[in-house]
Amino acid sequence: MRARPQKVRHSPQLSLNLLGEFMVASFVRRLSILRDAKFPKDYIGPRYDPAQKAAARYLSDTSRDAGRLKGDIDAQLVKAAKSKWFDDRQKLCEQALRCVLALEESLKLAGLVVALGCNPAHRLEIGGVTVIVMPDLLVQGRGPSGPVLGALKFRYVKTKPITDKWAAYSATLLHRFVEVQPGDPGGVADRRRCNLVDVFAGRIHEAPANFKELRKEVDAACWYIGEIWPKVGMNA
Repeated sequence: MRARPQKVRHSPQLSLNLLGEFMVASFVRRLSILRDAKFPKDYIGPRYDPAQKAAARYLSDTSRDAGRLKGDIDAQLVKAAKSKWFDDRQKLCEQALRCVLALEESLKLAGLVVALGCNPAHRLEIGGVTVIVMPDLLVQGRGPSGPVLGALKFRYVKTKPITDKWAAYSATLLHRFVEVQPGDPGGVADRRRCNLVDVFAGRIHEAPANFKELRKEVDAACWYIGEIWPKVGMNA
């Protein structure tokens, strides 16, 4: 059987969380991030994908029906495909949903208009780098001066909790996306409503007050990524 040709991204592209990690990583880890982004693996099992989709649909539904949430996740976790990997995925997804439910009140969604995100087209272009933002939820509310907008992105990683500085960069990117999101419904992006949620750590990070300074650092990093991208090799 002929091996599939290695996929290569000729233009720089990173997810929001990977760019956030890049900002605080060692030089060795930065090179690893860029190499994996430029030469992506053919397939990575979506371990938390069922939980992420079910949680986003649950939180964007005004009924917040826990019974419907259970039915949604059960429908996605295909019982017929029995293996250790699938069994482990089911346990992890169920644990992730328990963590989301425990955080529900702290998310402070009451009184907000909550819309489902999870759209791969939700991206930022920064210095020639495509950043896949893909928030789970988009929110609208009222502030002292009028309508405000925000977004929440849930991070489902159990083994590597996000650091405060890493989260600050990721939440800053989320805030930047809300400012320029396509189909702008009107309103001001509220950094306090732009939250990166570390599900398993039970922490909610908001975009920091010094987001303008962090944006300048991100701009510089994206310029650097664009410069070095053509030189990144599979074995570098």
